[in-house]
Amino acid sequence: MKEEITKKLTHIKKHYKHPAILEMTILNYHEANIYIRLDYYQKLKCHKISWLDIDDYNNNFDALVSYEYVPANFVDKLTVVISKISHDAIATDLKDEFQVTINSTLKTANDHDFNVAFNRYMPTTDRIYLDVLSLLFNNLPKKLNGFGEEMVALFLGNKEKYEYREPIAFDLFNDDLNALFEHQIAESGEEYHADGRVFFLEKLADSYIAVVGGTGLYATIIKYDEENKQIMVSCSCPCEFMCKHLYAVILAIRNHEFRKFYKI
Repeated sequence: MKEEITKKLTHIKKHYKHPAILEMTILNYHEANIYIRLDYYQKLKCHKISWLDIDDYNNNFDALVSYEYVPANFVDKLTVVISKISHDAIATDLKDEFQVTINSTLKTANDHDFNVAFNRYMPTTDRIYLDVLSLLFNNLPKKLNGFGEEMVALFLGNKEKYEYREPIAFDLFNDDLNALFEHQIAESGEEYHADGRVFFLEKLADSYIAVVGGTGLYATIIKYDEENKQIMVSCSCPCEFMCKHLYAVILAIRNHEFRKFYKI
């Protein structure tokens, strides 16, 4: 899989005529593989940021790539931030999961190219790295913001919010829910389910996507690896552990209470 992604990435980069001002790869990050880069287009006299899903690439670059024009002052800000960085590079021994690399031809204070590599969370060696990532994701679509928020979780002190997204050994249809949920959470989840608060529930590929009503509307996702009996979960509620919304959704899944999304 890694070799295939590397090969696709090499092909993708051939579609760009010049070295990137900045490029970022997000590999096997919750099983997503994304390529992002910033370029200057001489003919148009402007900067553009582009991104695409590496998994979907099959020599169909023009059909997949998305572009967004970025203001000139964005590049000015990025240049100033990177020029203040004194470290030549920050890299960890990357594991196979949650690989992130950011490279730029903009020079650091030591007159080196800017290079950072890490797993899942951006290292907190220097807060200036947070500025780089924040600038980048402020110019990307909201659908990619979740990656950015998680990467800087250590800086923001909310790492725990993302911890339970790691795969959990659990048979979605047969295992005891009490093994995952605290008693009080389970009771609230049962009430939510009984009250019909799982407003929408739909299965897309290997994921169950739901909207649960509480003090607000919360998006809940349960990704299920049926072969290995593992789940990965997330919920947009403020709760930083296995929440009542997830409990209610699992009950709805087990009872086959699917409700199509239509248009939300």
